[in-house]
Amino acid sequence: MSGKSLEFGIKANRSQFTHLLLQVFWVGMTLGLVRTVVPAVAESEFHVPRDSFALLTAFVVSFGFVKGVMNFVAGRLSEYYGRKLVLIWGWLVAIPVPFILFYGTSWNWVVFSTVLLGINQ
Repeated sequence: MSGKSLEFGIKANRSQFTHLLLQVFWVGMTLGLVRTVVPAVAESEFHVPRDSFALLTAFVVSFGFVKGVMNFVAGRLSEYYGRKLVLIWGWLVAIPVPFILFYGTSWNWVVFSTVLLGINQ
């Protein structure tokens, strides 16, 4: 540790707090978009039948499954490579998600984007 002493509180750690706040904001915006807008346009944009429960829930289930597995994997990787590097890898994996959602031509692309979000999380 460097010669600095630890300082507690939001004011003393303003830059770290701001970074965390922005990160939570953008993650929330992305997941909120995926969870609310994508199902709403599933029928009109991706031609998913309205009564197709399996297709409509596939993107949520795939996210949950991949996130659960990757939590275990990321824990092991962070022990070996370090937490910061694993977090950076996770963010790099999520970079194509908005583009996949914007340019995706089928529901499979939506499911794939949520798999990437699961890896990211």
